[in-house]
Amino acid sequence: MTFKMNTIEFPGYSDFEWAVQLNRFSLKLIGLWPEENVSSYEKMSSNLRLLCVIITISCVCTTPSVHLLLKVWGDITAMIDNILFTLPLLTVSLKLLIMWWKKETFGYTLRHITNITDTDRPLPLQAYYMYDTSVSPQFEFTFFIQCISLLMVALSYTAIDNFLGLLIFHICGQLENLTKRLCRMHESKDFIMALRININDHTRLI
Repeated sequence: MTFKMNTIEFPGYSDFEWAVQLNRFSLKLIGLWPEENVSSYEKMSSNLRLLCVIITISCVCTTPSVHLLLKVWGDITAMIDNILFTLPLLTVSLKLLIMWWKKETFGYTLRHITNITDTDRPLPLQAYYMYDTSVSPQFEFTFFIQCISLLMVALSYTAIDNFLGLLIFHICGQLENLTKRLCRMHESKDFIMALRININDHTRLI
């Protein structure tokens, strides 16, 4: 999706740019911003960034959290505590995969409950790893990569939702422009051509 306009001819475009720049930056950072007319290198770089994000989130957060869920299966309190963060992680992973799959199409809580799995040195995210995370330097390393992964999760979770909201506003604006063109169609010198253009635009928006 590209938005290139002359800010002098369209003075309101600077406000539009201000509204979308944070979302564009977030999605570009994780390689999900849909763009047209990009080089093969830029496309590969974007896909590699997204692949790194998916692998990091899956290996550091999602898989260990699901592993922990299986270990506490049967303890309803521990399961609920685990699902509170495992479900959003799975949702983020699903969103990333769907957005990646449909990328070209789009172009045209703090934890207060503790359980027996917590250690004397709690990590930001409850998870079970195949090594001892209570001793140094494994604790510091795990703490650091969890923080980085959770930052990626938060960025992905919010950026994708914001993008979908942005897309809705963009389509609403295009439909409003289409409505105005339909109302002024009788002023066109070539009514048939104007009708054909408006029908094509309406089909594209649908």
